[in-house]
Amino acid sequence: TDDESDADIEVYELICEEYEPLDSPDLVVDNSGTLAETFTQLDEL
Repeated sequence: TDDESDADIEVYELICEEYEPLDSPDLVVDNSGTLAETFTQLDEL
């Protein structure tokens, strides 16, 4: 449908309480270099 959600901040907070944050660290890949350099970084993960 084209209706906007009627969920408000209370619904958002309820959903947030039900889910735990991820325990794994963020992974950062710098893809500003060449494709080969990017793949090298991925291989090292």
